[in-house]
Amino acid sequence: MKILHIASECAPFVKQGGLGDVVHGLARAEIELGHQVEVILPKYDCAHYNRLGQLLPDPTRIWTNEGGQRYLTRAWRADTDDIPLLLLEPHHPKHYFSRECVYGAVDDAPRFLYFCAAAFSAYQQLGLKADVIHLHDWPTAALTDLFQGRAPTLLTIHNLHHQGRCAPHELLIAGIPHPTLFIEQNHPSIANLLQGGIILADQIVAVSQGYAREILTPEGGSGLHELLQKYRHKLSAVGNGIDLAAWNPATDRALALCYGAKNVQEGKRANKEFLQKKLGLTLSSKLPLVGAITRLATQKAPHLLRYALLQTAKLGGQFVFLGSGSDPVWREQFEALSKQIASDATLSKKVALLLCHDEDLARQIYAACDMLLIPSLFEPCGLTQMIAMRYGTVPIARMTGGLADTVFDCETSSLPPSQRNGFTFDFADEAGIDWALKRALTTWKEQPARFQQLIATGMQTDFGWQRAAGEYIALYQALQTKESSTPALS
Repeated sequence: MKILHIASECAPFVKQGGLGDVVHGLARAEIELGHQVEVILPKYDCAHYNRLGQLLPDPTRIWTNEGGQRYLTRAWRADTDDIPLLLLEPHHPKHYFSRECVYGAVDDAPRFLYFCAAAFSAYQQLGLKADVIHLHDWPTAALTDLFQGRAPTLLTIHNLHHQGRCAPHELLIAGIPHPTLFIEQNHPSIANLLQGGIILADQIVAVSQGYAREILTPEGGSGLHELLQKYRHKLSAVGNGIDLAAWNPATDRALALCYGAKNVQEGKRANKEFLQKKLGLTLSSKLPLVGAITRLATQKAPHLLRYALLQTAKLGGQFVFLGSGSDPVWREQFEALSKQIASDATLSKKVALLLCHDEDLARQIYAACDMLLIPSLFEPCGLTQMIAMRYGTVPIARMTGGLADTVFDCETSSLPPSQRNGFTFDFADEAGIDWALKRALTTWKEQPARFQQLIATGMQTDFGWQRAAGEYIALYQALQTKESSTPALS
């Protein structure tokens, strides 16, 4: 089968969050299953070109129309981890993808509308063929309209909260064939790219069973729940995975000591000592170490993480926080908290707060910590809890979205004890944090054998991409053998 992914991210070339990891992991797993896969991406100026194989220009001159003007798009071919990439470089006066950013520009929607138009032009003018077009989130949702009647489209919703709103005339400038389907019913002056994608895609996929249920509700649907209810006949759920080769404590070069299930206690003790020394924390294997690796975004409940790190110190534990993000409000608050911690000689030995993106440090935190806290207000799938368990770190997670599908409380879950792997809480408030955190710390201190069983259960779980890739392949095949659930429009 020929599968074409069109996305705004693909790790390690360009990654802002979980989307980049998902596109990379899924594409690689599909290739390993014997399918022909290619990924189309913008050629950002801020991407990691050192993570690509040979980068070669395609000789074809691709022309893309926008608002009655025609612009040249250069195509570049490369690969990363044996995944073929087609990178599109618009020669456009607005320099859409030469902004030193992936997202965050005031004209993000027009930028990615142009990318959609360029990707469709490249598909036609390069003579690309695909049995299915797999689209990811709002930046590529407009392609559901452009590919109508030409190839089946599957749209994965990684985060419904981000929808790509813009002015309706931007759709006309980009040459979207059926712009009225993108206009919000209650806000006729607003076009919503994800809305149109939901209407026009032949298949919609949420990234966990829990998230698929939540987005059908007013609380979780971000204003699109009624639309999703209308099209729920084409809504499926496929849980994400992680790259087991990339996330492997037995081979991870960032760690002070590599380890596996057989020497996990030795490995985590050595990595805890290394991290404590590195961050200036009190050096002791007898202190429980809690971690958080996150973005400074409201979705990730930074207010609860701020509470938890101080509460952990009060309860006799240590806390390592690694966070990054562009939200100025949260950034300012955590910078102030960092100064507060640094000025307190006692607290600074218990809490390390790092406001940066550092993948090696993240890996060291996964390996060193006893527990990882994930209090998200909503979480479509979540990868951190899977990585944590892979590294023998017990998750403390709020019961939402994909977290509820993968983390099972050691005391309250209905699953057999042999399948329980963490600590959970229902309500996103300080009481919920206290309830889960205190139980986790008490178990670590007073029931070490039980805690080690949670570690073993997590490390034994297969979170690889093969299962998810197989489920996606089945959906692709179904699209080929049945008529589109949304007929081609004239």
